[in-house]
Amino acid sequence: MRRTLRAAMTSTAALVLTLAFTGVAGSSVTPRLTSELIGPAQFPRGWSLYSSSGTVNAGCLTNVIGLSNVLEAKGVKQIASAKVFVQDNQSVPLVSEMLATYSNVSSAYAQIVKTLIACKHVNAKIFGAAVSGSMKEKSFTHFGNASQAFAASTSVMGTTFDEDLVIVRKGNVVVGIIEGGLPPVNVHQFQGIVVKALAKVQ
Repeated sequence: MRRTLRAAMTSTAALVLTLAFTGVAGSSVTPRLTSELIGPAQFPRGWSLYSSSGTVNAGCLTNVIGLSNVLEAKGVKQIASAKVFVQDNQSVPLVSEMLATYSNVSSAYAQIVKTLIACKHVNAKIFGAAVSGSMKEKSFTHFGNASQAFAASTSVMGTTFDEDLVIVRKGNVVVGIIEGGLPPVNVHQFQGIVVKALAKVQ
């Protein structure tokens, strides 16, 4: 019974946390950014890479549960990007990180944060599943040149998931990191993940 429940939670979590991962038009994946992504080696034993793809774009919902459009900055050209997903023992929590560079990194960061602040409530139907959620700004440790954290809660298929999200500007790179899983998210663990991830960004 426990294994069945775990499998159901894992598949549902995978749906929630990967619905909105889509490519950003006009940007390219570069070896430099890819080499600066966090990986399983920075996590405790049992964490592994998780392969994800999707084509859903549900507006504000994308910002709550994904890390693709969340780093789009309206009016600012995104030059390059890279992303990775890491899961705990083939289940949740699931951590995702995206890096991006822009024609103007300060403007991009400001626009991204502004968009997230405006994303307070979401309701959508994706792949036939009703999804609802809310997000708010969160008090968190300051990182890089500028940073802003958010806490989100998403409900899908009768299961609630919590997500912690932080957007950081470090040098000429904007970093987005999210940890999602069954509530509550381990804030201490998430902070440690952010520190390790940013240590790789040059």
